[in-house]
Amino acid sequence: MASAIPLNAKSVTVTVSDPNVTSRYDRALILTGFLAHGFDSVTQRCDTNGDGVKSATIAEGQAMSHVPRCVIVIPAFNEASTVGAVVAALKEAVDYPIVVVDDASTDNTATEAKKAGARVLSLSIQLGAWGATQTGMRFAQSHGFDYVITMDADGQHLPEWVPKLVGAIQAAGSNVVIGACTSRGSRSRRVAWFLLRHMSGVRLEDLTSGFRIYDRAAIHLLGGWRANYLDYQDVGVLALLISKGLTVGDIQVPMLPRTNGGSKIFRSWGVVVYYMLHTAVLSLSKRNVSFSGLALAGKGRNP
Repeated sequence: MASAIPLNAKSVTVTVSDPNVTSRYDRALILTGFLAHGFDSVTQRCDTNGDGVKSATIAEGQAMSHVPRCVIVIPAFNEASTVGAVVAALKEAVDYPIVVVDDASTDNTATEAKKAGARVLSLSIQLGAWGATQTGMRFAQSHGFDYVITMDADGQHLPEWVPKLVGAIQAAGSNVVIGACTSRGSRSRRVAWFLLRHMSGVRLEDLTSGFRIYDRAAIHLLGGWRANYLDYQDVGVLALLISKGLTVGDIQVPMLPRTNGGSKIFRSWGVVVYYMLHTAVLSLSKRNVSFSGLALAGKGRNP
C-alpha cells in the first residue's frame, strides 16, 4: 500500500490503491495520520476515476525539540479574527506547546495562528470540530505527551484557567476533566443538556464544553478507530470514554462571550433537533454505563 520514505526526504507522495478507501472518513484517517506524525500540512491532490485511488502530497514539518507533559490543541475553522489573540494570550499564561488544527479554513486562520507562535496542522478537507480535535489527539500521542488540553479558537476559554484544569486532573486522578460553565446555557442549550443527561446517563452538568483535559489513556482511546465516526466533542466522546471504564469529572470555570460568530449547534431549534437526534443514537448505544456517584468523577464499566 505504501513504500518506505527516505529519511532525508523533504516531501513525499502517498498513494492509496484500495477500492474500499472511498469515504471521507477513510481519507481523513490517512491524511490525519501523516499530520499526527509531525508533518505540517497534507494536501489531497487527486481522486482518480472514482476508483478509490487517492494521493496526497506532504511537506516535511519541523521536529519538536522538547516534549513537555501538556500540549494545547485548538481546532479552528475560519477563526482568523480571533485565533491569533487566543494563541498570544495562551503563550503569556502558560509554557505549553500550542497546536492549532486548521480545518480547511477559507480565511487566514493558519497564517494568524503561525504569526502568534502556534504550531499549525492544516487539513485539506473539512472534518469538523471533532475530526480536527482527533488530529490533535493523534499528534499528541505520536509525540509522547501526557495530557491534551482542548480549547476553542473563539476566545471563550480563559488561558489563566489552564493550570487549574491541569491541577484538577492530577488531584482527582480522573482520565478527563471538563471546564464546565453552566451559566452560559441558553434556553435551547439547557433543554438539550437535560435531555442528553437522561438519555445517555452521563451525569455531568456541562456536556458541550470544549475546554477539557485528557490523559494518556483517553488520548489513546480517542485517537483510535472507535472515535472516527464521532461528529462532536461532547456526549458521544464522553459516553465512549465512560463505556470503556475511564473516569470523567468537571470543575466550574468562567467563560467569556464569543467574540466571533455563534454556537454551531445552538444557533436554532432546527439545528438543535438534528443534533439531538444524532446524539441520541450514540447516547442510547452506551446506556449500559454505570456511575460511582462521586462529585467529581463518573466511572463506567467495561462492556
